[in-house]
Amino acid sequence: MSATTYNSPSAPNSLFVYGTLMKGESRHAHLEAGGIVAITPASISGELLDMGEYPALRLSSHGNSRVHGELIEFEALDKIIADVDDEEGPGFRREVVNVTLDDGRSHFAWTYVIASDLGHKRVIESGRWRERAASA
Repeated sequence: MSATTYNSPSAPNSLFVYGTLMKGESRHAHLEAGGIVAITPASISGELLDMGEYPALRLSSHGNSRVHGELIEFEALDKIIADVDDEEGPGFRREVVNVTLDDGRSHFAWTYVIASDLGHKRVIESGRWRERAASA
């Protein structure tokens, strides 16, 4: 899996998640072996696409749409990141992004973005995976 890094001082030890990897969701257990230190509400500029059983993130630097999720900080993200890459699969690529915490601070983190243009997929207008049914 390819990863694009921005000018962050070092590889982040955190992950921005916005769907099935969030606390209480079906795939969150994949993250626990990394030693979760903190989970903080956060968001990023982009669109949340409804892929059916899971969402996808399409980054955007323009417009007002935001994707809401969680910034998860780890003791040892490096222990699990290869497994999470495999779990996400070839349809996603891992990138370093700058997320905004709910208190306004920013933080570098890894996240998974859609790897290719999938044509027309329904955008979850709220940008919140847990509200997907309400915007269907």
